[in-house]
Amino acid sequence: MHHIKTKDMKQLGNKSLSAVLAVVVNLLWWAEWAFGAWCIYMGAMAAHIRKAFALQVPISYSPMTMSVVPPIKKNGEVGILNTTNGVLSVHIDANWQNIGMLLIGYGLIFAVIVTITYQLKKILQSFSKDQPFHRSNMSRIKIIALVLISYSIVQWLFIIAVNHILIATFGFKHLELTYDFNITCFLIGVALFIVEGIIKTGLSLEEERQLTI
Repeated sequence: MHHIKTKDMKQLGNKSLSAVLAVVVNLLWWAEWAFGAWCIYMGAMAAHIRKAFALQVPISYSPMTMSVVPPIKKNGEVGILNTTNGVLSVHIDANWQNIGMLLIGYGLIFAVIVTITYQLKKILQSFSKDQPFHRSNMSRIKIIALVLISYSIVQWLFIIAVNHILIATFGFKHLELTYDFNITCFLIGVALFIVEGIIKTGLSLEEERQLTI
């Protein structure tokens, strides 16, 4: 029993792995705010000096043959190099409408990152206090799950809107834009919902068992 308890303390407590991760996540939390402030400063400078923004828009499109790769051997098969995604650089004026749209778009992304980091920070702090299965952690896991699922859906709707704008603005004669859905974030969110439900059920059963003793 003493061996098991010692092993558990390596994972929990003030001098455990979880405590180290809590410090790392806390540093990441402040780094995110510092990066956000730097981005706002650089955006303000670009709007003041250049009067325009160079907006990098990630796009995905149907496979397009870029070049034919010749074989090393004379009788070898010819390889075809395809590409399905890239980044489109668009210059937009630094007017109030565009600035507002950029603040909303990047603000939502920043809010997603900061929210998830904050919830992880609080979860790891409870780990360092030997309270990994505290009920508040269930709510934090649920918040992370909701944020990930909502982000995947909003991102997909944003891609649809941006693609319509790009198609109306530019003449993509050889490209057919696609509408990728971030299935990874969505599935992680669903998995976290399932984990939260399992832990919540386990806690309820444990509380009932202790009441009957």
